[in-house]
Amino acid sequence: MKIKTVVQKFRGSEDFFRCPICKKPFSLEETGSFLCTNGHCFDLSAKGYVNFLSGSGGDERYGRDLFESRKTVFEEGFYAPVLEAVRAVFGEYMPAGPRAVLDAGCGEGYYARMLADTGADIYAMDNAREAILSACRESGDVRCAVADLANIPAGNGSAGAILNILSPANYGEFARVLAPGGVLIKAVPGKHYLRELRQCVAERLSHAEYSNEKIIGHMAENADIADHRSIEYTLPVSERQLRAFYRMTPLTSRIPMKEADLSRIRGITVHMEIFAAFFPGGVL
Repeated sequence: MKIKTVVQKFRGSEDFFRCPICKKPFSLEETGSFLCTNGHCFDLSAKGYVNFLSGSGGDERYGRDLFESRKTVFEEGFYAPVLEAVRAVFGEYMPAGPRAVLDAGCGEGYYARMLADTGADIYAMDNAREAILSACRESGDVRCAVADLANIPAGNGSAGAILNILSPANYGEFARVLAPGGVLIKAVPGKHYLRELRQCVAERLSHAEYSNEKIIGHMAENADIADHRSIEYTLPVSERQLRAFYRMTPLTSRIPMKEADLSRIRGITVHMEIFAAFFPGGVL
């Protein structure tokens, strides 16, 4: 991709981003650099993203194979019902303005990309460079960035909505970035999420049974939960699809596939809990 094309794609995002070092506003130079008023500079990549981290970023478990496997699973429709549930919550709770949406912990960018047709300005951030590289390959109008979610390079009140799908949350930063009345749409695994894989490797896990009670409790301590929807279904999988599922989750990342008996698995269960939440002081 030519850098001029990337600059054009990011034009206007100066109003959303802010310098992660000094918190000052950016200007976007024709040369393809975000330059803040204190001289801190972050260059756009010809691959279509901006890196706001000094290093490569990310956990070693979140490599290219994981994100490419996720892309395979998403492309074959396994998470389409989850997407529809997220879209429904988004359509119901997205405020009139601002129209910026941040996918915080976007991974390979599936949800960000699928919401790009809503007319909102979509920003996708992850601290794993491999995630953003994967997202950029089919990002369309989504503006992608490698960034630290504990120090989001976005201005105060700059987003109308934040997506946080199967990803850790930083509620202090989310509350700062959301405009008054802005909504947090968070999805966490349900009790039966990928239970077939969990059962296969149960002896290698510290907790054979999964519970999301602490995650939901922590959210409730920091935000006002306005909506909670549960979605659960089991779909048949081929051997190829099952291998993609195994490679796509950190649950099995430290367990070689050859050490897991997958021969009896014929289907995979997707169980998600989806929430709409607002921060104190916002408009419910």
